[in-house]
Amino acid sequence: MHRSQFSAGTLFAALALATTAVHATSVSSTTLSPFYITLVDLAPDDGVAPSIVLDPTSRSTVLPGAVSPGASTYWLQQGDSAFGPVSSSGDLDGSGGSASFAGDPLGAGAQLAASAVGGPSLAIGSGVAVVNSQPSGVNQFVLSAQTQVTFSGYATLDWSAGTVNDAAYGEVDIDLSQDSTSFLDMEYLTGGYYGDGVGALSGSTAGWVTATFANDSDASVEVNYYVGVFANAAELEMIPPPIDEPAGAGLLLAGASMLLWGVRRRRWGAAPPAPLQ
Repeated sequence: MHRSQFSAGTLFAALALATTAVHATSVSSTTLSPFYITLVDLAPDDGVAPSIVLDPTSRSTVLPGAVSPGASTYWLQQGDSAFGPVSSSGDLDGSGGSASFAGDPLGAGAQLAASAVGGPSLAIGSGVAVVNSQPSGVNQFVLSAQTQVTFSGYATLDWSAGTVNDAAYGEVDIDLSQDSTSFLDMEYLTGGYYGDGVGALSGSTAGWVTATFANDSDASVEVNYYVGVFANAAELEMIPPPIDEPAGAGLLLAGASMLLWGVRRRRWGAAPPAPLQ
């Protein structure tokens, strides 16, 4: 994750030397609340209660950050368990983000939240709440025999870009897999304005995001999982230089995208799944 974020910061610092930014703050926020993990007994007469055992080395993790000319700063915090409460926030030259995880998904429900501010200088604000992010990017649980597990939550995304050249967007992910090439079920919701002059500068979207896996065998199985919410806001508006360089805005937007998509590609080493219909 850090490698892709450093690349974004380096790109922004280099481009900032040859451009002049104007004030055009962009903001975004993303939540997954409530978020539940539920079990269903597929063989209620076998006398075995359904169970899920989380990897004890997993930790809830949040990583808000900011990129501005010549600087990149991130505020990493981890909880004390797979779903331990955790929050973090920070600001750098008017850009930054906040992220948090709280509650019990196996009980009354959990809440994931991320927010970001990009501006008033040439910068990205990034708020990222990543649940159970280990250094390897792989998180696991053991699911009992004849048991179905469902990860589900209600996602809300709100965004507002400062100008038609800025960007503000968010994403909610729920992924289940057995390895990097065998996906069991995955679903995600995205929304926002991407600095391409198309669509509304501000808006919102919401909906349920759900992934389900049924272990209908007579043995326990190990399953990889990932749950995360992302919010990114980038101020990309620039005063055009004397020589027209239309690729500049595209490069800036590409740097902003690194913060979000770098996380997904590092986890799976593959292209993102199809969007939620």
